[in-house]
Amino acid sequence: MKALRFPSRARSLRIGSLTLGMAFAGGWASASAPFAARINTGLVNAFSSVGQNLLGEAVFDAVTVPPNPTLPQGAVQLDVALDAQIPVAMGVFVPPNPTQPVDPCRKFVQLEVQDGNVVVAVDPDAAPEGFSTAVEFKSLAAFAARVDRCAAPLPTQD
Repeated sequence: MKALRFPSRARSLRIGSLTLGMAFAGGWASASAPFAARINTGLVNAFSSVGQNLLGEAVFDAVTVPPNPTLPQGAVQLDVALDAQIPVAMGVFVPPNPTQPVDPCRKFVQLEVQDGNVVVAVDPDAAPEGFSTAVEFKSLAAFAARVDRCAAPLPTQD
């Protein structure tokens, strides 16, 4: 009896699907919790794959940044290219406050990438008390973009 042979593309698809499935299963417990207490690298990798399928490998990536002096707990870094063909909007919202349950989760900051422009929109009516807007100009060289068409990633981010 002959063994079944899969083309290399089918093998890589099966391996990718298996990896994505394992990352999903591994992150199920943390995904069902109200707050994550640690970064689940498997879920970040799965999120990266989904984002790349949605927006394109040359436009999107998500990686885990290890703890460092700037981000002592580490971080999840999302990279979106300026020339994304599908507009991207990432928001920050204020969760309901038990002492003031008037507004349900209301977005007060949104980063928008569209048509080669970046806009940071702030809704002052929804911002929490004491929130101030500031643009901080600083080097982001330590957080290299990880999309496929950019230079090799920094070794500290693997």
